Amino acid sequence: MITYGIIAILAVIFVLDYLAFPPKGEKRLHWRYLLLGQHAKQFDIKKDCGPLRTAMHMNSKAVRAGQVWRLFTPLLFHGGLWHLATNCAALWGVGGFVERQLGPWRYLLVLCCGGIFSLLLATIWFPKAESGIGASSAVYGAIGITTAMLLREPQLFQSFSLPVQIYLLCYIGSNLFFEQSWLAHSSGFICGIGLAFIML
Repeated sequence: MITYGIIAILAVIFVLDYLAFPPKGEKRLHWRYLLLGQHAKQFDIKKDCGPLRTAMHMNSKAVRAGQVWRLFTPLLFHGGLWHLATNCAALWGVGGFVERQLGPWRYLLVLCCGGIFSLLLATIWFPKAESGIGASSAVYGAIGITTAMLLREPQLFQSFSLPVQIYLLCYIGSNLFFEQSWLAHSSGFICGIGLAFIML
């Protein structure tokens, strides 16, 4: 239920961000904007975010100035429908397993810790960062603790169907090693591994 609830929240935030409160002058239903999060003009985060994302996206200076909610709220936003769909598919693939193994509240704690830890690290590592969104670092927290579970009990891998196994392997490989968000993803993963020593 936690997994489905989070997916529903992410979908609602996406609709609000892209359709209800889009950037000024942006066409709501332009396919490139809606699908990939790409703007028709050169994107400037100071001018071209909608009001909802402007108040909540990652901003290292704002965090240090006391806007601590930005260590969580960027997890709720995504750069287009494709970004949202890939993260939600990975969350659905691994979330139910973790929720069954740990219980709903500890599972929710893993997601929050993975996401917040990666955003906190990004704030320290990139003191001038003004952008950064997506739930992938939280998902990697769940993947990290799942990895620890599978190392302890390899037979649990059979809990995943073959399509889910293939998708998760592709998701981990493409996001962890080949994307510019490697710091957020790998830190979420490491946080999940660390939590395994406490929770398992």
